[in-house]
Amino acid sequence: MIPEFGTKFARKVIETARPENFKDLIKISGLCHGADMWYDNADRLIESGIATLQYAISTRDEVMVYLMEKGIERENAFAVMEDIRKGKGLSDDFAEMMRKANIPEWYIDSCKKITYLFPKAHAVSYTMTAFHLAWFKAHYPMDFYIVSLETASRGKRNGYLSYDMQTVKEKLKELETINEKTGATNTITNNNLKLRLEMLERGFL
Repeated sequence: MIPEFGTKFARKVIETARPENFKDLIKISGLCHGADMWYDNADRLIESGIATLQYAISTRDEVMVYLMEKGIERENAFAVMEDIRKGKGLSDDFAEMMRKANIPEWYIDSCKKITYLFPKAHAVSYTMTAFHLAWFKAHYPMDFYIVSLETASRGKRNGYLSYDMQTVKEKLKELETINEKTGATNTITNNNLKLRLEMLERGFL
């Protein structure tokens, strides 16, 4: 059970799901932080037109609310949600109960594949933070980059701000080689270097 969150993964979800509003972004946050929710699940449903992003399962709260709206008793709706979010799957009894409530088969199959469901409150919080950061990045870019890099340095002398574009690219290549050899991942350094590269590409020296 590994959450599927990551920059490349999130980009793929956004390109496929095509969010149109803030609510859609919250659903994408849930999809990115859950496990076994996107690949061979929501992605297939959305790409084939069986379901839209609006109806694809993205958070644990959605499951319980949807089941209750379909007439399933609150206790049973909660039990289904808990089993799914804990990675216990969907029992045959619960699946039959959902069919009797006229819940689509694609929804039942989706529930069976999920091994972890993210809470909606966390998805909302993460999306709001990302939205605020994006706003500052768009309207106060220089302040955004400096504060981001200085914060990441945790009070230590930050050398990233002095790197030119060629140096950043060389450092990223070195880091990639080290990670491939050791199997380790230095996410903070990697992200800071990419942030500095983006800063230079946008003309902020």
